[in-house]
This record gives sequence, structure tokens and C-alpha cells, in this order.
Amino acid sequence: VANADGGWILDICLDYFGTHNPFARLVGPSPAGVALADALAAAAKAASFRQPGAEKRMDLNTRLEHARRLDKGLADILKREQPAEGGRLPDKPVAAGEAAAGGGNGDTSTLWKLYGSEEMGRAVLRRLEDTVRDASDSEISAAVDMIPCATLPDSPCSMSEASASMERIRCSLTSGSLAACGRPGLVTVARSSMDPYTPPERVRWLQAQVIGLVTEVYGAVEVDFDLEYEQEGGGCGECPKRGTGPEAQPQSESNSKRPRTTAGGV
Repeated sequence: VANADGGWILDICLDYFGTHNPFARLVGPSPAGVALADALAAAAKAASFRQPGAEKRMDLNTRLEHARRLDKGLADILKREQPAEGGRLPDKPVAAGEAAAGGGNGDTSTLWKLYGSEEMGRAVLRRLEDTVRDASDSEISAAVDMIPCATLPDSPCSMSEASASMERIRCSLTSGSLAACGRPGLVTVARSSMDPYTPPERVRWLQAQVIGLVTEVYGAVEVDFDLEYEQEGGGCGECPKRGTGPEAQPQSESNSKRPRTTAGGV
């Protein structure tokens, strides 16, 4: 983004290098909680109106209506009590009249129709039902809250994959239109660590890599960390203080033209 002085702002988000779905993490760290979150995400993502090209097959209002039906149906599956041998999706479709009369599971009896095939729909929904049986009340409650955000990406990549992404950014900064922009006036680093969209165990390593990358491309930079970040606990190693480059150094009082890098704490 160019400003009146010809400078520009470079913003690098650490969750670009791998991300958690924080709502899935809230369902619970137990095996049952993880299984429930995974099954819910699979059921939410597999719906036909969320597949590539759906916007060409359905108009917007239809897709919105399908989304509302799916969210309600998934919530019904999560909330209802399920006896040992009952409460499952029927093997065959239940007629609307039967469902209304109590012969089926209400809205969830035909929820499979929102998927590409009956076989697929019944498979993902039965998997969800099975995981509900093993989950605690608190995990189920968290899963209900997760429904609107169940399709968020949940792909914490490996360190080698993150390094490859870092190299792609370096190439972008040193070639093409970005290289022609010259040195940015400000570089911001969005940590996304308190959400935590960025895997918490990876935050400080990624931050150090990004600051090192900016230093490599643009030379020494003045680094500021906001107060919220400095109050964070945990992570990998000590929190670096305000300084120059990736190493902690006293901030210069001179009117330096070096880019300023700010690491955000949210």
C-alpha cells in the first residue's frame, strides 16, 4: 500500500505458514473431543453446496438455505440424547409424514440429501453420531459452538513446509513487482497466537524466521513488540525485547531510515 512519501507496508501473518481451527481445539484435548471435532468438521465440509463449482449449480439463496438446514441438523445430532441402540439415522429414508409423526429423527432423517450422495451423507453423519456417544457434555457443548466455524482450515504444517513457504515469500520480495517497490516503511507481523490460529508451539520460531527474512532482504530493521505480546507466557524460548534485527539490541534514538518491524500480540 503506497503512501504519500512513496513507502509501503508489508504485513506478514504467521498463520499463513500453518493454521489451527481454534474452535476445534476448544472441543477438547481428549481423544473423544478430538474425534468429535474431526467428525463435525468432516460433516460440515462434505456438504455438496460447499464443493467447488457449487455456485454454478445453485443460486446464493439456495446455498444459504442449505447452510441453515445443515447447521440446524448438525446441532440436533449433537444435542439429542442417543440411546445405546436408538437415535441413529435410519438405514432407509424416512417419509416426511413419518418423521412428523415421530417415526423418524425429524430434520436429521433427510439431512443426507445435502450431500453428493446418500451413501456419503449417511456415512459422515453416522460417524458424527458415533463420536457424540463417547464425548462429554462439555465437549458436546463446545462442538455446538463450533458449528458456524467448522469449515475453517485446520492445517498445522510441518517445519519443512513452513520453511518452503518462507522461501516463496523471499522470492516474492526479491523479484517482480514487490522488488520494484523498494524498502517498505513498515513491516507488521501478525502472530495470531492468542486465538490461537497459529500453532502456539511454532509461533516464536516462525516469528524469528520472518524477522530474519526481512533483515536478509532489507537489511537491519528496528523491531518493536507490543505490550500484549511481552506479557504472553509459554512458547519457545525467552521473549525478545525491542531491538534491531532478530537479536535484542537497544533501540537507536537516531532518525534511522531502516524499516520498522512490529510483531503483534493478537
